[in-house]
Amino acid sequence: PELISGFPRYVEHFRHCDAEQLRVDATPIYLSRSGTAEHLKEVYTKLGLDVTKLRFLAIFRDPVQRVISAYEHKKRHSEWDETATLEDKISEGIAKYNEWKQQEHEPEDVFVADADMVGRGIYDQSIRHWFQHFDHSQFMFLTLKQLTADPSGVLDAVQEFVGLKNARLVMHKANMGAYDPPPVPPGLVEFYAPHVEALFKLKAEYPGCFYETEHNKFNLDM
Repeated sequence: PELISGFPRYVEHFRHCDAEQLRVDATPIYLSRSGTAEHLKEVYTKLGLDVTKLRFLAIFRDPVQRVISAYEHKKRHSEWDETATLEDKISEGIAKYNEWKQQEHEPEDVFVADADMVGRGIYDQSIRHWFQHFDHSQFMFLTLKQLTADPSGVLDAVQEFVGLKNARLVMHKANMGAYDPPPVPPGLVEFYAPHVEALFKLKAEYPGCFYETEHNKFNLDM
């Protein structure tokens, strides 16, 4: 009931859109947030809306660089105690995942990172979580490198995926911030390596979900 009652407040964000316009909600947290996929499907189903018409797009980047960027972003916006170091946050995140891994799980169980900085880079687990609630044909995955290498080609593919025709799309940069890249903390590359491998196994399993062309391959470049 609370989810349904809060839906009008969510829709209010799109009050300036025409009724027939395609509406897009962009955020970096949905993919790894527990409950989001379940709640989204529950609300749309209870409202009598066709959940198969929903489309999901995720843009990935090298998880090592992503976690460093996330740390610098939060530090820049004073979201953490000033004494919190990159090494501390990474150690906390890795420990959280390892603790989960040591527990007993059903074969279909996946690690849900929520707001954990390190866990949000375990892309394969997040994708499998969403696949438990929506059909894989509703998803499109690409990398930041692909987008920057060929913006017009990628945006054309995105338009086709979501059902747009000849729309004028303009890219805007957001959450920009300059910082001197710190040394990569020991063990971080090794931690992510098997998860990146698992992501590419997922790509082999569901090739239609991953954007790729002859000259613009899906690549995280760790």
